[in-house]
Amino acid sequence: MMNNIMSFIHALSDYSFLQYALVAGILLGAIAGVIGSFSILQGTSLIGDAMSHAVLPGIAIASLLHFPYYWGAALFGLLAAGVINLISRETPLKNDAAIGITFSTFFALGTIIMTLGHATTKLTDILFGNILAVQASDVVATVLVGLLVLIFVTIFYHGLFLMVFDRSYAKASGVRTQLLSNILMVLLTLVIVISLQAVGVILVTALLVTPAATARLLTKRFVPMMITASGIGMFSALIGLYISYTANVPSGPAIVVTSAVMFMMAMFVYRVKKHGVMQKIMTLSVVASLVIAALVGWQLQQRHPVSAGYDGQGRLNVVSSFSIINSMVTDIGGKYVNAHTITAIGADQHDYSPTTTDVQRTQDAAVVFANGLNLEKGGSGWFYKLMKTTGKQQGKQLFNVTNGVRTIKLTSTPGGNQANPHAWNGVLEGQVYAKNIAKVLSAKDPQHKAYYAQRAQAYQKQLQAIYDKWQPKFAALPVKDHVLVTQEGAMSYFARDFNLQPYFIWEIDTEANGTPAQIKTLVDKLQPKQVTTTFVEQGEETKPMQTVNQQLGAKIAGELWTDSVSKKGGAVPTYLDLLDHNARVIYEGLKNNH
Repeated sequence: MMNNIMSFIHALSDYSFLQYALVAGILLGAIAGVIGSFSILQGTSLIGDAMSHAVLPGIAIASLLHFPYYWGAALFGLLAAGVINLISRETPLKNDAAIGITFSTFFALGTIIMTLGHATTKLTDILFGNILAVQASDVVATVLVGLLVLIFVTIFYHGLFLMVFDRSYAKASGVRTQLLSNILMVLLTLVIVISLQAVGVILVTALLVTPAATARLLTKRFVPMMITASGIGMFSALIGLYISYTANVPSGPAIVVTSAVMFMMAMFVYRVKKHGVMQKIMTLSVVASLVIAALVGWQLQQRHPVSAGYDGQGRLNVVSSFSIINSMVTDIGGKYVNAHTITAIGADQHDYSPTTTDVQRTQDAAVVFANGLNLEKGGSGWFYKLMKTTGKQQGKQLFNVTNGVRTIKLTSTPGGNQANPHAWNGVLEGQVYAKNIAKVLSAKDPQHKAYYAQRAQAYQKQLQAIYDKWQPKFAALPVKDHVLVTQEGAMSYFARDFNLQPYFIWEIDTEANGTPAQIKTLVDKLQPKQVTTTFVEQGEETKPMQTVNQQLGAKIAGELWTDSVSKKGGAVPTYLDLLDHNARVIYEGLKNNH
């Protein structure tokens, strides 16, 4: 236990991403505790939930227009608040119905806008956030919102106090309740917007509600409730980040779960009537959190140097965006490279949420390999947020392994100028990857240049051997069987290598996979060809392909590994195994295409 705590403290002093995450988490916990207290006392906690989901259209539009997402989110958050107020005021429906209608409509609208506009921001990025990607600008924005909340509460405390406990009496006493409610709604929107990076849409409600609800169980007094709620939020951020670091789990969920545990503890205390003890604990938590924040600020001036790009054994630290590239790096780099994948084996590289270990490894790396071709989703995706957080720059520490690949253009994106990123699934394209990896490793570690060149040459020969093994077999198939049908268009490069015709339900992963129009289009194309064999990707839901097969009278012939290698001992523990497996499954399926 003490070793974990000391390791966490040392990491805080070494890594700026942890420092920013902790400071932002503590600030958000304090601010959300204050705003959440108003929501709890007024019985409007679900408004925060509705508004946090209602910002999605604004984020989607901002992504399409290349504006900061803050502006779009804030605009639609305020719009949602107005719609809720309008429905409640102009119809006999109660507030919960207005919230439910607004919540679902805005969220659905945002999903549609993202799909039709081919927004680069993925829904998962918005739903879950990542506090480890918080930047200095995010901390500044959080401080500014916190100051606004503090000023507002201080100036209008008397009116707020009357309004939350007896709105009618407050109105009769001359308090402008509607104005205060509107300002509260604006502040709530701002708190939600600045919380999106840290915990995302789904968890921001927990950040607003749980600490305040916990505090409500511990005290009936207004000011102590706000202070206690803020203390719980701050302490949850501290403990949640510690759990995230030691257990290597996502930080946002760890913070929320910590807050929920504290709520359960408060429920127990509430039932046994020991409020006073728990209040003291919460007060101490505020002090402890503030002390930790002060120490972190001091440590910013006392930071120890992080890794110079080598591990304790003198090996070059290299990380790759996902496991397939990491497999190549491991084989080519051999004993002189300490290689790790950022995206866990089997995880979806499109929607990954980096853990603290991932960020540490990236910050310590001398080289970061990315696929490129927009796979990592440009500046709005998790990967490039991670690069910004860890200070990795293109051409200095960050390198694309697809340079020189003869790309295949996507047909389903506007303009038709975007390349299909799945070049690694082609055998011949893999040779280009190997050449690029060896070139970078040699430049970064010139004393072992000959070693890397030798291993890269041997690796390319192995790739060529796979091609030479399967190319004659595919060439011998009847021309009518040269049809490769998959759910996603991830096998286009493989199809080109072996002179096959690729067909797919959707070309690239988006929010709209397996729509009726996509299925109809594919069925119409395949019916004249009398296709009886299709394939699915490992880990994907197979129902869309089953629907296609029902229309064609076809069957699924096998499962392809397209986005990840397997764990050791699995079906395809290396990239070479993956290519050979896919070639075998496809050949056997097409050979029996009767």
